Amino acid sequence: MKAQEKNRIRIKELFDAGITKATEISRRLAIPERTVYRVLKSISDKKSLTHKKGAGRPKILHKSDMNRIMALVQHNPRITLNECREKLSTPVSKSTLSEEMKRRGLQYRQAVRIPALSQLHITK
Repeated sequence: MKAQEKNRIRIKELFDAGITKATEISRRLAIPERTVYRVLKSISDKKSLTHKKGAGRPKILHKSDMNRIMALVQHNPRITLNECREKLSTPVSKSTLSEEMKRRGLQYRQAVRIPALSQLHITK
């Protein structure tokens, strides 16, 4: 349980115990008075005190896409971001793919081309 949820529950408990002044609740719990007012308003409006699931923008890459990427990288560790993008069913930017790979602990490096040895180097 997150600290914010614990604070909401503690505010409700004090309110139910008969402490109705926001300033008193704020002082006892050492949290901002504005937070207490907001939670008390939620209580009076009969709203839930828990965090809504799914708040924020949904992810573009689904779990199945990331599983596919992980399999591609395990099969070929030198695969490029562009090659990964081409093999996905979801159109995604290079930066999005890069960020998701970093979150999963995958590191990528761009392969550097090394010129072939000339005849001079071979004879030495």
